[in-house]
Amino acid sequence: MAQGVCPVGRSWHSLTPISSDHLFLFGGFTTDKQPLSDAWIYCISKNEWVQFEHNYSEKPRLCLEAVICFKEMLASSWNCLPKHLLHSVNQRFGSNNTSGS
Repeated sequence: MAQGVCPVGRSWHSLTPISSDHLFLFGGFTTDKQPLSDAWIYCISKNEWVQFEHNYSEKPRLCLEAVICFKEMLASSWNCLPKHLLHSVNQRFGSNNTSGS
């Protein structure tokens, strides 16, 4: 996960709460109408964006299509999540993975 940067401006993206302190941003269009497939986790308490590496970079997603793929995307990248966030996501989406980073 890359820290210290933030996502580009966008529309038609998904922004999904994954814990009481974290939001998951995925996909959309840039302000120049280019499709995006990047993923980010925003920590509300730290006011910090962290880029989330995933295997869907060749598949731009928009709106609800991104939300539908969200669980599958995180499930294939569980080990990238910090343990405290992984626990919250597991509770919310019902997974058994508890390894985390």
